[in-house]
Amino acid sequence: MEGAFETADGVWRVEVVRYRGLGQLYRVRRGDELVADRTVIARVEQLLGDAMSTLQPAPVERAGVA
Repeated sequence: MEGAFETADGVWRVEVVRYRGLGQLYRVRRGDELVADRTVIARVEQLLGDAMSTLQPAPVERAGVA
């Protein structure tokens, strides 16, 4: 994981992930639920809607390379 962001209310988390052979994509979580994986920024914007504007940097949990 290269970076992470959370909405101000903590409901949404967007993780920036570099996948071998695919490049930089995004993983979206709502609470403990994985909503989307290996998706593009346009899909992230669609999922978050207005909450996209409240994204703030969040701690990155490094568990290895994806």
